[in-house]
Amino acid sequence: MNRLLDFTTHSMTIVNHIMPSLSHRFDLTLSARTDSIELEKKLREARHPISEATIRLSTSIPSHWNRRSNQIRVLGCGPLCNIRKLHLWGPFSTPLTLTLLTDLLTIPAGQNLVHLSFNNMRLSGNKDHHLRFLGVLQEYYSNSLQELRISGVRFISGGNGIDDGIGRREEGDGEDIRTQLAQTLARFPRLRVIAVSGTDSTELLSLLHAPSVQLLFTSTTIQKVILFSLIFSDDDTAFVLQALADNTSVREASLGLTCGPRGGPALAQLLQHNNTLEKLWVRVPSLVEEANNHLVAEALRTANPQLLEFGLYGEKYLSCRSVDCFVDVLREDNTALQELELQSSEESEELQFFLSLNRIGRHTLLQDFNNREPWVKALTEARHDLSCTFYLLSTNPTLCSF
Repeated sequence: MNRLLDFTTHSMTIVNHIMPSLSHRFDLTLSARTDSIELEKKLREARHPISEATIRLSTSIPSHWNRRSNQIRVLGCGPLCNIRKLHLWGPFSTPLTLTLLTDLLTIPAGQNLVHLSFNNMRLSGNKDHHLRFLGVLQEYYSNSLQELRISGVRFISGGNGIDDGIGRREEGDGEDIRTQLAQTLARFPRLRVIAVSGTDSTELLSLLHAPSVQLLFTSTTIQKVILFSLIFSDDDTAFVLQALADNTSVREASLGLTCGPRGGPALAQLLQHNNTLEKLWVRVPSLVEEANNHLVAEALRTANPQLLEFGLYGEKYLSCRSVDCFVDVLREDNTALQELELQSSEESEELQFFLSLNRIGRHTLLQDFNNREPWVKALTEARHDLSCTFYLLSTNPTLCSF
């Protein structure tokens, strides 16, 4: 065990890549009582090599801790410098200094870390602290980070919230950190997944706003986006959905947006113009309106055939009439969509029937009736579904001439 602690960074990297089954997790809670000697002992006794670490910050953690504190220096000099995943948890009830978080981010060497998450934090700091935080992100993670998850985090300024009450924003440092954070992340060449969510609808008011989300969508590498608990105006929602419509890298998006009646037209435009999305899940309360649902359903008629999964949720159940709009689209035009989740009180058997046909390749089958091989393969897959079997035989009667 002690030999493992003496391995060089290069050796540890080889072990992490070649022998992933031997890598282990390390959990730690930092508080005012955490002693550096005790911390060194925990690191020695941990199972090595360590590939994933979770560090929880208690409510009693001293505000003056930084990279010169013994506890932080011990963490940075030990086996954690080669971890591939780092999860940081804070006590939301107690503000933490952005300086402390920034110094914790210097623990991993950077070249190996691919997954980073911040959870349950209120971070205090001025503009200089924000800039150093962004600088460390850029220096340590820009060439390795592939997945970033932020949950229940917001920035506060000098101990006073940037947000002065729900729905009000003050100009200044808050605007800068939101925009600059998005600009920094959009330039990360290996970043593939970004998830931002909160525990209620107001926590993230100061973390991301519409312009910063638009900047994220300028990235040409991000492939999966999860955004929830963001308070947007009607215009903001339209701008964000338009930015996603123009994006050419995102393959999967889950969006929870608070908006007004413009959400429906903006989402319809997204479905009509985006050519790369494969999965899209949207929760927009205003879309319970039948007119908006009809717009979205009609947009699926001409949606790109790459879109295989789509989910639509609101505050209320969709009406039977709204569900019928989606059924008509599947019956007549959309032969590619394989999963369609609608918030309705009853499951539509007809809707599920057309989705089943799409899953066995209806989109490809209808393009070539003479090539029997894919049709026979589809018949084999549908052999336990009489409705699908009947559809295939009646659509292409030549299959009966074997």
